[in-house]
Amino acid sequence: MKNLALIICLFGTTLGACSNDIPIAEVPSVVLNTFQTDFPAAKKLEWEKIKGNYEVEFELNGIEQHAQFATDGRKLMHKKEIPEGSLPAVISSLLKDQFSSYLIDDVQQVMRAEITYYQVELERKGKPDRKIVFSADGKENSALPYWD
Repeated sequence: MKNLALIICLFGTTLGACSNDIPIAEVPSVVLNTFQTDFPAAKKLEWEKIKGNYEVEFELNGIEQHAQFATDGRKLMHKKEIPEGSLPAVISSLLKDQFSSYLIDDVQQVMRAEITYYQVELERKGKPDRKIVFSADGKENSALPYWD
């Protein structure tokens, strides 16, 4: 029994050590100011530091969203979950034609600089999930990273 308690304790410590979560007090004020200006009604904030940038997960109007900021406060990217019906028609059509054996698991709209693109996660029983990025015109674009 003591061994089990020790294993659970060590596992919990390891998970905590792997987290990039940071308290809001460690987020630079210039980043917080930009975030609060862009998303004044955001709730349930969770901040992380990833590769030198600041990323926040939050809810806005009941929708899960993420935003990433540079240390100087510039907003680098923003993504939000959207309903499948909000995908551009060309993407919906392509998914029905080329991926009809998959179920759509997750759909997100990503804004990066002046570019808007869409991320779709597809699942099929017994197969690995597929994560596909589409440009707004419906073309699959492997040059754009899938933002997990």
